[in-house]
Amino acid sequence: MKKWKLVLITSISTTIILFGLSVLSPYNFLEKITEDNIVNDEGISELFDGKEIQSITY
Repeated sequence: MKKWKLVLITSISTTIILFGLSVLSPYNFLEKITEDNIVNDEGISELFDGKEIQSITY
């Protein structure tokens, strides 16, 4: 019985921690990723400033 409680507490804690990290992540996993979001990202625009982007694969 104690093993199952430990497993349950560990799994719930892990789920909460991973959910918290995904919400606080700079690339929020809950945000819908679209082509426009990728093209308008500041880091991407600095890398490809002045270059014409033909297609995006993500």
